[in-house]
Formats: sequence, C-alpha cells, structure tokens
Amino acid sequence: MEDPRIYASEFEKALPELLALLERLVNIDSGSYHVPGVQAVIDAMAAELSALGFKIARTPLPERGDQMTATLDLGGAAGRASSSSAMPTRSGPPAPSPNGRSRAPATGSPGPASAT
Repeated sequence: MEDPRIYASEFEKALPELLALLERLVNIDSGSYHVPGVQAVIDAMAAELSALGFKIARTPLPERGDQMTATLDLGGAAGRASSSSAMPTRSGPPAPSPNGRSRAPATGSPGPASAT
C-alpha cells in the first residue's frame, strides 16, 4: 500500500477550492424536510462529482428531496466505487417531523454535561 503522505502536496493545492465548496454547501438551507435546499445541495454535489467522472443517479424520496448515488468505474478487477446519501445539512432549528415525533438536533454527541 502506498504511503498516503505522497498526496499531501496535491491536497494542499486543492484545499482553498475544497473549502470554498464546503462553505457554499453549508450555506444552503437544507434541513431534512426542506426539499428545495436538499435539491440544491445535491445539484451542487452532482456537478462536482460528474466533473470527476462519476455517474450520478437520483432517487426521489417523498417529502425529503432526492437521494443521490455517485458511481465511479474503476475498471479491472477493482470494479467500481459508489457512494449514496441523502444530502441534508443543518441550518437553524430542526424542522418538524412529518410523523409528528420530536427530533433532536443532529449534533453527533450530547456535548459536555453542565455543572449545576
């Protein structure tokens, strides 16, 4: 296996462009139930991945926007690489759930306990 550090200079060169893309994506209001925002994020990612040679497929998810699958043909015995995801990001308070259940913010962890 190759040492991944050999790619460091290429990643450093691409970093400003990658950070600009990330900033553009997170500034799209795309909560889980905000279909126009979800579609806008998918449109942006589909354009980026298509430019890299990925084939893009979209599957509509009712009341959520599309699910995008990006597939790259690697050729040979390796076959293909595929990534699939619904594309919501967080912006503002959580949207109400269509089934009426409450939804906690997607923070990844509960955070530190408060001392009282």
